[in-house]
Amino acid sequence: MDMYSLSGTMRCVFFPLIFHFRRKHTHLFRTRENNMEGQKTGVNKQVVARQTMSEKNLRPYSQTNPQNSRTLGLLETIYHTYTCREIDVIPVYFKMSTKHPVTRHHVQEALFTLVDEYAALRLTIVQTGRHSYKFVERKHMPVSIHEQYTNTDETILIEERLHKFDFSRGPLWKFTWLKNPTRHGENSLQYPFHFFFIFHHAISDFNQIRIIVQSLTRNILNSQRVLSTAPIYKRHLCPSIEHVIPLDFVRKVSQPNHSTKWPTCAIDTYNAAFHYEIAELQKKNISTEMCTLQLKEAESRSFFRQCKHHNVKITSAIVTAMTLSFTQLIQTALPSSTSRFVVPVEIMVDLTRYIIDDRIKQSFGSVGAIHLPFLVEMNLLDLKSKGNFWSIAQQCQTRLDQSLATGEPMKVLLRDVPLEINNQPRMGKSPFVLSISNMGSLDDIIPETCNHEIQLDDSTLCINVTVDSMPVFWTGFLTLNESVKIVVGYCNSYTSKQTTFLFINSLRELLINSS
Repeated sequence: MDMYSLSGTMRCVFFPLIFHFRRKHTHLFRTRENNMEGQKTGVNKQVVARQTMSEKNLRPYSQTNPQNSRTLGLLETIYHTYTCREIDVIPVYFKMSTKHPVTRHHVQEALFTLVDEYAALRLTIVQTGRHSYKFVERKHMPVSIHEQYTNTDETILIEERLHKFDFSRGPLWKFTWLKNPTRHGENSLQYPFHFFFIFHHAISDFNQIRIIVQSLTRNILNSQRVLSTAPIYKRHLCPSIEHVIPLDFVRKVSQPNHSTKWPTCAIDTYNAAFHYEIAELQKKNISTEMCTLQLKEAESRSFFRQCKHHNVKITSAIVTAMTLSFTQLIQTALPSSTSRFVVPVEIMVDLTRYIIDDRIKQSFGSVGAIHLPFLVEMNLLDLKSKGNFWSIAQQCQTRLDQSLATGEPMKVLLRDVPLEINNQPRMGKSPFVLSISNMGSLDDIIPETCNHEIQLDDSTLCINVTVDSMPVFWTGFLTLNESVKIVVGYCNSYTSKQTTFLFINSLRELLINSS
């Protein structure tokens, strides 16, 4: 399955390799004077008091590695800027089933091992200038388990996105355990284990979240003593993405470029089509709401087969379906003489594709996901034609491949991100009416050898969608249990639930009929 976005390929990320290769292969990295700073510390054997934890059940946090700090890279800085504007906190909900009940002790032990393992979970952010920041690894990071006693998963997910981090103290993440007492019948995996993870986007994109959750489930099973003990690899702080891309490639894509003025036809047409609705909704308090679309397993398999038959990757096919659905939504506001229409979208892509050395790519542990501006052009005369759908999808595939081959995402990082960091946010909706993220497959988040002990039943994520500088619809899609699941987030003071349902129903119809 293609992964144009956060997914990449599933790998175990071993951060220590970054430092080994930095010593042995310094030509692989572009270094700066203040990129990585290390301060040696001895082994601290003190047991640190932690919030909300029972002292007798705690294992001491083992500070056996050097304390590290480094300047935030461009991508991390823009994500921190977004978080300061309260639009880029990532809460993710995981619904699992286990063979044995998960106790508070199991969760405590698993989390402490996890924090000991991942330097990213021990980071704080300190401001060093007007738009410059530094990661500082905290020696003794407090760890809390927040508990919720409710079955309203979506309500908690939407509330969690409003969480505010203490950047200078940390942690830059939060774990919430949903205490749901309902068992899953009498099958072998009858005990529910539901939890929410919230991450500051500067320390984690969806690929990193997935790897962290893999480690957490392994730690839970280790705590239950159902897995044989294996060594835990320490994942140290590693360089930012622009410092692991080959320097000659960075220079190639860093050539001066004229800024692009993106067309506003799509957002202007949406505003015209829903003028009265928007005026009425603006009276409401701004809040993010979500809708979910899930294809059945048979429908998903048929869709995958058609993608393969037409030589189109899944990302391009879903981008096509979403843009067609959006165009159908606003078509009544278009002049009758309009035959062609352009929809600007943003597609999340993974910059680690530009890391040449496989050893570094496999060990890379910083964020690498960036929004790529992309234009989708279509013929309005036959929007619902199956042949027209795959023709547009193939065109998307060709143009997206060309953009990736020429390093366009790196150009966005080096050219556009610094401007966005320094400029004030744009007022009003973004011209990019759709933000689309392929989060890949979660079918292998639980190793096959552990399927008899624990399984992933569902996963959902949310992002804060406001009015200014945001798309009309934020969308993320993944596959789980060989089925496609799409989550759509929207701002309730700009877009109604009824309008969102129209968009989702059109999307479902296109995906099914195209198969």
